[in-house]
Amino acid sequence: QLEIPSENFQKASELAPNFTTVYKKWGDYHYQENNYSKAIIAYEKLLDLSPPYWQSTYATDFKKSEQVRIFRKNHPDFTIVIQNLLDSYKHTDQTKKINNILSKLKEPASD
Repeated sequence: QLEIPSENFQKASELAPNFTTVYKKWGDYHYQENNYSKAIIAYEKLLDLSPPYWQSTYATDFKKSEQVRIFRKNHPDFTIVIQNLLDSYKHTDQTKKINNILSKLKEPASD
């Protein structure tokens, strides 16, 4: 496994603070290293930067449906991010956060 210094991710996040790929890669790295607390920080930042319809499992109108379709097309591995985040919460005994994410996935997204 390639060792990637945390400073690289920190620098990348400073250079491109709204670039979600940085936080996905950062979260994936920490998740693979079983450093779940740091993975959570990165994945939560990714969610904060993502549009609200990341949580849509269905859409109530065409506009939202199209937004969800485009988001999922541009982020085909987003489901894995959610799975890794939920697993990280589980490993750090954060049941309330698991329930919060699951409830967001059940509700229609807000604009």
